[in-house]
Amino acid sequence: GSAGGSSGPERRALWVAAFLTGRRARVRCDGVRTAFRGVGGRSVPQGTVLGRSTHDVAQIKTALAEGVDYTGFGPVFGSKTTATGYPPRGLSALQRAVEAAGKTPVVAIGGITLENLPAVRRTGVQAWAPISALLAQGDIAAATRPFTLL
Repeated sequence: GSAGGSSGPERRALWVAAFLTGRRARVRCDGVRTAFRGVGGRSVPQGTVLGRSTHDVAQIKTALAEGVDYTGFGPVFGSKTTATGYPPRGLSALQRAVEAAGKTPVVAIGGITLENLPAVRRTGVQAWAPISALLAQGDIAAATRPFTLL
């Protein structure tokens, strides 16, 4: 159960750090996300959530074979924060990614806003990363709340 006597399931955000090859930072986090061309295998502490950035179904299948705990998929609508080298994938590609991942969670990334989030959620995606939408706000914690209440 959650704090405060609520009868619903406990919900908390995971803190996932992006792993940049050659720039290892020591941070306390719940998980690590690597670029598709990044490090392979589990070179992270036991119990750490391991994710992989993916851009198509073939990359999702490779990531699943490597034993990731989740895949990030995008950019769904384009990214203002990261040059991925990939054009926007769109909602149809996100839907195919969710289907290909099966029970492994997919996190939608790239251009996620409050306005397009309902359409993103209809694909069956389990989570979303509205990075640009949050970074554009002065109070990131306050800007996060509407994304968690949907």
